[in-house]
Amino acid sequence: MDEINLLASSLPDAPPPSPAAVARARARLAAAETARPVRHRVRLRPRPWAWTAATAAATAAVILAVTAGVGAGGGSADGPATAVSAPDGRQALLDIAARAEALPAETPGAYWRRRSVSGSFTRWGNGSARYMMLFTTELDSWTPRDPRDPVLTRLDKMQGRPATPEDTAVWREQGAPGRQSPKKALSPDGPIAECAGKAGCTPKPVGCTYSWQVDPKGILYDRRMAELTFADLEALPSDAGTLLERFKAVGRGDQSPSQEPDWSFSAVSLLNLPSPPGVRAAALRVLADLPGTRVVGEITDPLGRPRVAVRINADETGETAIGDATVPIDYQIVLDPVTGEMTGERSTVVRDAEGVAAGTVIGYAAYTEQGWTGERPERPEGCEEGSVG
Repeated sequence: MDEINLLASSLPDAPPPSPAAVARARARLAAAETARPVRHRVRLRPRPWAWTAATAAATAAVILAVTAGVGAGGGSADGPATAVSAPDGRQALLDIAARAEALPAETPGAYWRRRSVSGSFTRWGNGSARYMMLFTTELDSWTPRDPRDPVLTRLDKMQGRPATPEDTAVWREQGAPGRQSPKKALSPDGPIAECAGKAGCTPKPVGCTYSWQVDPKGILYDRRMAELTFADLEALPSDAGTLLERFKAVGRGDQSPSQEPDWSFSAVSLLNLPSPPGVRAAALRVLADLPGTRVVGEITDPLGRPRVAVRINADETGETAIGDATVPIDYQIVLDPVTGEMTGERSTVVRDAEGVAAGTVIGYAAYTEQGWTGERPERPEGCEEGSVG
């Protein structure tokens, strides 16, 4: 599966939350747990906010929501995310693990299906008048339980657009360019929606590629822990200590024991796969005990859902290019606070750099829907068959 490739880094510690913020957060989490919707057991049900790669109108709704909800700050149009978890971030993860562990096991269907939208920001413009552009892709993947069935992955690249109304104004002042010249060292990542900046603007797909093939080994899409099948995943221990020993036993190419950063990503891998509730809870407990784990706090994800962001390997530093600038970033996973499932990932700028404020979300993936389905995929029409990666 094509996930965002983000480098690990760290964020400065967030300021202590106010008592009122903590009370609001606890109330939201309690309400979410009480009113938890029934999870998909065999078949995915359509949701009003979900999109499919073949439905342009639904796509537009998601892209508009993302444009409004991600940018400067921690994932909300209202500004930086506020850390509202308990002062002990470890306890916050342990609480999520306890909720996950109490969930009943799901009945698998023929396919595990995930739909997601990913976005990256880059900087365009002339001289000092720079502005941010948002480019998005959609991914629809079908992973079969029976390795004799085909694996379908479809990727749609969407038209870009200015990230905010302020960016739109600068973009218009500079002639509303449809592309950026590569010689200016600013990413030309694709055409800009002709109606960008106008009310009701509908971004359109500019390319569709799909992969349709049988993997006789049945290896799952996230291989950061190891090459796992569904059977391997379901056989993993639900005890955190035993699971950590399993992580340590996973050798690299030179057969040396895995190191601590790899343990983090092994745990993340299990949260990103359709792991049984007990295994997911064990992975959360392993993460909670690793010194590089930091709970950022409650955020609103690009689809408007309340989520918890967790920083991975906080003592490492990464960087990424935003147009002609390079900024330091971190890597965070986004969790459902009730189920403990990973519902996205993101990178944020860790300190003010090159005119980009600390806390700015610079890349993200949001899983709009995931679950078991009894349906089987069909070859997409009007798409080019090829490598999706």
